[in-house]
Amino acid sequence: MIHPAGHRYLAAFSRDPFPTFQFQAGGVALEKQLFMPQGENTVVVTYTASSECELEVRPLIAFRDFHSTTHRNGALNPNCEAAPGVVSIQPYADLPRLYLANNAVATETTGDWYMTFEFDLDPQRGLDFQEDLFQPLMLRFRLAAGARAVVIATTEPRRTHNDAAELAARERARRQAIAGMAPVNTPLVRALTAAADQFIVQRGKLKTIAEGYPWFSDWGRDTMIALPGLTLATGR
Repeated sequence: MIHPAGHRYLAAFSRDPFPTFQFQAGGVALEKQLFMPQGENTVVVTYTASSECELEVRPLIAFRDFHSTTHRNGALNPNCEAAPGVVSIQPYADLPRLYLANNAVATETTGDWYMTFEFDLDPQRGLDFQEDLFQPLMLRFRLAAGARAVVIATTEPRRTHNDAAELAARERARRQAIAGMAPVNTPLVRALTAAADQFIVQRGKLKTIAEGYPWFSDWGRDTMIALPGLTLATGR
């Protein structure tokens, strides 16, 4: 069972240049767009309304590595620190602080656990497939027609909601430049060239190959198999 059934309000989805979701509910069309700027632990999320409305955003956090799952526990620190245009939380002392830069009109601390999320593919791999997520706060936006709500979730304390447009323009230009490296100028080959770049990642001062998402990191055998296609065929 899926609860709440927000997917029923999804009217359209597009992938390029960034994942974009079109929702229709209560006479309002709401567009949600998100992307990750290259080289940062950052996710930029924007919401654009077709008409005047009030929007509540309630982020869920896990704070764990990709081989683990989070479960309700008393060790999590629920305290939020608020400053103009940003709110932050550091659930565990040995993990980075998360900053939520935003243009919300109000922030409300909640501190709720959402229980028993299930991941469909993990049981096939013999992994723990249920997880609890913590919901530290609620961001409230009042949007006029065409206005944009911005949330930048990041470990970079310097980010503000005003950075969203610059980060989007920079990321579009970067992706267009990568697609331009395609050896054949067809939509499929350009898409494959852009996808190949996602597996070449920075590791200190050098680069390595990420074997696959979401479960794998560096893996020697698969790196050697994929290396010619990821690099030589794409002109790197």
